Amino acid sequence: MNPFFAASHGLTGAGLSLVIALAILAFLLWKLRRLARDARKAEALAEANARQAEEVTRLRAEALRLASLVEGMEIQARSYEEQLRRGQWMENIGALAAGVAHDLNNALTPVLIGLQLLEDTNDEKERKALLETVDSSAQRGAAMVKQILTFVRGKRGEDGPLRLRTLIDDMAKIVRDTFPHCISIETNVEKGLWNVFGNATEMHQILLNLCVNARDAMMPVGGHLTVKAVNVILDERMVAKRQGIAPGPFVVLSVGDSGCGIPNDVIARIFEPLFTTKEPGKGTGLGLSTVIGIVKRLGGFVSVESEVGKGTQFLLHFPALSVGQSEGGSSDTLPVRSDIPLGQGKRVLFIDDDNVVRRVSKAMLEHYGYHVTTAANGVEAVSLVGSQKEGEKFDLVVSDVDMPYMDGFEVLLAIRGEEPNKPFIFISGTELDDHYLIEIKRAGLDFLPKPFTVEQLLQASARQLGLTVSPQPQSELMLEGDVRR
Repeated sequence: MNPFFAASHGLTGAGLSLVIALAILAFLLWKLRRLARDARKAEALAEANARQAEEVTRLRAEALRLASLVEGMEIQARSYEEQLRRGQWMENIGALAAGVAHDLNNALTPVLIGLQLLEDTNDEKERKALLETVDSSAQRGAAMVKQILTFVRGKRGEDGPLRLRTLIDDMAKIVRDTFPHCISIETNVEKGLWNVFGNATEMHQILLNLCVNARDAMMPVGGHLTVKAVNVILDERMVAKRQGIAPGPFVVLSVGDSGCGIPNDVIARIFEPLFTTKEPGKGTGLGLSTVIGIVKRLGGFVSVESEVGKGTQFLLHFPALSVGQSEGGSSDTLPVRSDIPLGQGKRVLFIDDDNVVRRVSKAMLEHYGYHVTTAANGVEAVSLVGSQKEGEKFDLVVSDVDMPYMDGFEVLLAIRGEEPNKPFIFISGTELDDHYLIEIKRAGLDFLPKPFTVEQLLQASARQLGLTVSPQPQSELMLEGDVRR
């Protein structure tokens, strides 16, 4: 203390020491109170962290429970779908029954007559000719039964690469064996046709549905049935009005007839379940709704061209599979953009409640070298992230914003709570407010409004992962092009 100040206040000797001691005591008491307050804060924070950990554990358990519930509901829905599919399948088999019976009778007639003639002749040459006729007719009948049993026993089976040429050849044989002879069939499959994703039973069902409908449209006078398959490249203009469909390589399967055609007031309703213009007892109205359901499940779309009195053509567009997946192992490959970085095996979790968006985006990302896992909602996605093993973690998450159970922002918080720097891309069919967009940009994330292009998705993925274009030459640029006929 300043001596002048002390003297002016009469503080000397013992009094000054007392003041200093009291000041030190006051400081120590203040320090103790602050330490006690900090300790209380630390204790409260520890309790909050413990409660938060308990809440995270509870939410994770709830997420797993909800995911299990959703899975159960999906299994039940698939069971109902399978029952409906089988019912419609048997309807088509019934539609072929008359033709099958007719041709089987034709095949059995030479057998019965030949056996009777064999009893009445002793000429070796004639007996040999009769035996060959009987054997040929029996083989023909057996082949027909085997072909029909393939359809009747048809189970959905597993999805995988399909060669449409084989399926079209099978259907052409069925049509020739069972349809009235006043109906002719022509098939035309492009050489080196790309493979598509799906299963043979469903594709058989599609072809059977469309061919039976074509037959009915041409009877009783008959006509000409055509089944074709070609490779096409669809650009952005061609898919602009197709929700969830990205530009790229497709295989177009078309079934056309020279029948009565479809009136304009009817064509808008033909894919509605239970809608039919056939007489009672001759159709359930499930055929075309089954067709479009299968095509959409596989990430494709259907278009129809029809003119009353001239005929109808259905064009089914299926996404083509990746490089090297063409029939006969030919050198035809799907186009790859040389100016877009390849995925280099990076693992992507793609989350969207729209099945078509998931399938098409998965196909294109895998085509460019990514390994893709999909989830139908946020709960399923968080469950997948929580069950990852070390060394198998996702490198990138692409998530829709508007989803049931958990939206995209909640998914981000849940995933980045465990992995704070996880690369992330938001996609959305609704416009986001400016403050959301600012925060997304500030956090170093990407946002793609739907519909987005193949290039936008791939560039955003490369940007998040820090990928660059490989110096090695890539396949010829072919993302833009016209439909080839």
